[in-house]
Amino acid sequence: MKAKGVTGFDIDQWIDSRGRTLRFEQRFELRGVEAANKVTFSDVGPAERFSAPTGG
Repeated sequence: MKAKGVTGFDIDQWIDSRGRTLRFEQRFELRGVEAANKVTFSDVGPAERFSAPTGG
């Protein structure tokens, strides 16, 4: 988006009790026109667990 001229954006994110993103909405202005990305996730399955990265 930066390469297209977007200098900043607002985002709202809905997260369930297991830490999974269920929905997000991103709003920005591009060449004087307001635009938005709205994404909803469903059937996400079980939450995944990740270990912290090790130094290296």
